[in-house]
Amino acid sequence: MITAKKVYHKLSRLPLFTLLDDVQSRRISLADTIFINGFWRSGTTYFMEYLEKLLRRRTFFEPMHYSVEQSRPLHTLMGFTIKGNEMTQCHPFILPQAKKSDHDAFYEAMLCGRQVSTPWTRRNRRISLSLKKNIIVKSVRSNLVAPYLMNRFGVKNIFIIRHPAGVLASIIRKEAGTKSIYESLSSEICINVLLQQIKNGDPKLLNDNLLAAIKKYRGDKVNNIILSWCLCNYVPLKYINKGLYHPLLINYESFFMNNEVKEKLYDYLTLDDRINILNFDSSTTTDERKNTSTYNRLYSWQKDLKTEQINKVYDICSYFGEEIEKIINTAESYNAEPNRV
Repeated sequence: MITAKKVYHKLSRLPLFTLLDDVQSRRISLADTIFINGFWRSGTTYFMEYLEKLLRRRTFFEPMHYSVEQSRPLHTLMGFTIKGNEMTQCHPFILPQAKKSDHDAFYEAMLCGRQVSTPWTRRNRRISLSLKKNIIVKSVRSNLVAPYLMNRFGVKNIFIIRHPAGVLASIIRKEAGTKSIYESLSSEICINVLLQQIKNGDPKLLNDNLLAAIKKYRGDKVNNIILSWCLCNYVPLKYINKGLYHPLLINYESFFMNNEVKEKLYDYLTLDDRINILNFDSSTTTDERKNTSTYNRLYSWQKDLKTEQINKVYDICSYFGEEIEKIINTAESYNAEPNRV
């Protein structure tokens, strides 16, 4: 069946769309850009598409992905060679209070949609919005650098965080393209890159007890995914706690279960219009899960994961302090069948 989306995917490969985006980028004020960050399978694509519908903006999907040529210096900086290493993920780290970085030209271009327009970054965009001025940029590879990007360039920043067990279950499920995500985030390379970036950027974040715990648990694939989630979220949460990073922090579960969280989003974006979130599914939602209640979607990990895996989530997260503990407690406050004893 031919759909408008399939037609756009064909048309979006035309150089015309790249040219249009580059021309439009000259009109963009970075203060008007909305930047979404979060971990894989945490709802970042959902929020990008939801805000696209709500605000009627162009979207740029994962411009820090290895397939975007302008992002490749970030990958090679971390020792990755693009050819043959498509499963690796870059995690650049810059102190939130830094005045500049060697890659500011790319970051600025990314945040105004200049020279990062490719069929990949346009893949989720609605064709009807191709001429809209303002943009939404989302990247799951940016948690360690997001505090710097917000402070340096003044973009509006929405940081999405989801219960680690929900993320783990979604990745293990290996649906909607997550097989490659599983292989990447469960690898030793991923843990090495994250530790290297944090140690080089702000070694005080990694105390001896935390490093000992990472050494104890790493190596197992499931453990590595949990550790990746912890490290990618621990850093920005620490900077929020220190008053060095001021995004709109949205707990994924709370957004669906608590109307006050939705209102905070609308207030942050200074919006008067409201759209019923329950009537919207992202492009990554499978047909099977579209027919599942919101509550069951949020907490299906209780049935999908083994007890041993759930216990690993709690055990590993316990070493990352009060910031991670608070996220888990908030996410579980709406859970009618808590697992933790």
